[in-house]
Amino acid sequence: MSAINPISSNIFNAEFLNSPAASLAAWLSIFGAAITLVTIVIRALFKYRKSHDVILKKSGIPAFVLNFFLIRISLKRLPTITWAEKTVTVLFSLIFLYSIYLFGPALIQTIKTPPDNTLLYWKSSGESFYISNKMAIEATILSTPNWKISKDDCVQPPSASAEKYKSLTIEHKEDLCKLLTTNEGKTYIDKSVKKFIKDKFFIYSLTPMTMFILLWLFLGFMLTIHYSKKARKYILTEQKHAIHWANGEFKTEGIYAIYQELDR
Repeated sequence: MSAINPISSNIFNAEFLNSPAASLAAWLSIFGAAITLVTIVIRALFKYRKSHDVILKKSGIPAFVLNFFLIRISLKRLPTITWAEKTVTVLFSLIFLYSIYLFGPALIQTIKTPPDNTLLYWKSSGESFYISNKMAIEATILSTPNWKISKDDCVQPPSASAEKYKSLTIEHKEDLCKLLTTNEGKTYIDKSVKKFIKDKFFIYSLTPMTMFILLWLFLGFMLTIHYSKKARKYILTEQKHAIHWANGEFKTEGIYAIYQELDR
C-alpha cells in the first residue's frame, strides 16, 4: 500500500510543494473569492430590495434590519401591533434568557476545562468539577475554586493539605478519591476525557448556535414591533400634513381622533 497515495496528496505534492508560485496563486484566488463573496453578502444586507416599500425607507427603517432579521411589515393597511405579537415577543425573550441560564454556565465551564481533564458533576447536588488522573478541582464560572484535591491527598494521612478541600463533603471526597486511586476510577476518567474531547465539538457549536438563533428570533420580533410603530407614525404624520394642507387647521377629534397618537 506504500505505492498508493490519495489523489489530494498527489495534487499538493505536484502543485503546492514543488511550485511555490502556484501555491501563492491558489491561495490568492481563494482569498479573493472569499472577499468577493463577503462583499456581495454585505451589499445585499445593506441594500433596499424592490419588495421593500419606499415608505419603509422614508420611515427610517435600516435596510440591514429588514434583510438580516427577515422583517416584513405589511403596508396594505395601517401597521398595527396586536397583543399576539407582543405576547410572542415576550415569550421568546423569556426563552432566550432561560437558554442563557441553562447553557451559559456549562459553556463557560467547558471552555475553562484544563487540558487532559473532563467535566463531571454529582447527580445529587448538580455541582460540577474538573478531574484528571492526578487531581480534581471545583468547576466555577467566574469565582476562584473553593477546593481541589490531588491523588496524593487521598493516599496520605490528613495534614495541612486538607485545607485545599475542607469545603468538600465527606461523601464527595470519598467519591473523588475512588476515582483518583482505583483502577476502575482511572478507566472511568480516561473514557470520560476521550468522550469529553468529542462532546466539546457539539458544545462549542450547538450551544452558541442555539443561543444565537433564539436571540435572533427575539430581536426580530422586538424590532418588528419597534419599526412597525415607526412606520405607523410616519404614515399618520404624512396623512395629517396632507389633511392640513388641503383643509387647513383641524382638531384631532371624531374621524381625526387617530392622529392623537402623534401627540403622545
